[in-house]
Amino acid sequence: MVKNNNTAGSAAAVILNWTTLRIVLALLVVAAGGVGYWKLQKHVDQTLAFPTNPSRVILKNVPEWMTDQTSDAIARSIAPKVQRSALDAQFLRDIADVLAANPWVKKVNRVRRLYGESAGDTIEIECEYRVPSAFVHCRDKYILVDADAYRLPEKFPVKDGHPRMMFTEDGRLALRIIDGVVGAAPQPGKKWEGEDLAAGLDMTRLLFSQRCAEAIEKINVGNFKGRIKSREAQIVLVTKDNTQIRWGEAPRQSFYAELKPVQKLERLNKIVERYGRVDANHSWLDIRLDKILFPAEETVAAVHGQ
Repeated sequence: MVKNNNTAGSAAAVILNWTTLRIVLALLVVAAGGVGYWKLQKHVDQTLAFPTNPSRVILKNVPEWMTDQTSDAIARSIAPKVQRSALDAQFLRDIADVLAANPWVKKVNRVRRLYGESAGDTIEIECEYRVPSAFVHCRDKYILVDADAYRLPEKFPVKDGHPRMMFTEDGRLALRIIDGVVGAAPQPGKKWEGEDLAAGLDMTRLLFSQRCAEAIEKINVGNFKGRIKSREAQIVLVTKDNTQIRWGEAPRQSFYAELKPVQKLERLNKIVERYGRVDANHSWLDIRLDKILFPAEETVAAVHGQ
């Protein structure tokens, strides 16, 4: 029996056309779905995921020492000038970059957006901050630095007297002034290089919480490593009464000739216990060696021994 080739060809054409139609219909459905998804995504991005209110910035774990003025300045520095979608991941990376460049910020731990009254209208940041450690007297200014010698934004004119932040609200000494640093001040956020400043900061740590240090307001490192007079004290502590404690070598550079830093501290604490003042009522004391020295012409009782 011979098949009709025309009939077979017609059937094949019908099957081919039907397959093509199904493919075309499938492509149309996919295209329509893609357009619908794009429109939905656009609606979400521009409407549902777009904050309806100005962004609010929340600083987590703000340290107790930080002033409202400083925290507000940090918050303003990252507040967006234009609203951006809550789904915009680059937005958070941009904020983290701004924070990392802030002189007050030591490390950025987390940046995220939260739902307040609308999607992404709250920005929450969590950072590790640089803690003020001392003021450096630089020409006509007192410049704030942290314990690692990084310059902070705060600075105060010398002509105004003691810089703000130097004392607590109840009048206790909070930060000391380091005098005699020879290196030029860097830009805020940069490390202030120099062995003399490092020695001064070591002294601030050594004096921290010591009873004998309550009246010591300044640390003078002008003669560091004997650069002015080789036989004079490298570090001099200046009290609130403008008297001097001739300390000597930097804490990390003590040699055999001078007493060790811990011995000097013990000596000063005993002087305070006995005389009520770290200077023992003298204009200066030299505590570098075994015998304490003071001006021979002063008639106040001499300080002997350890």
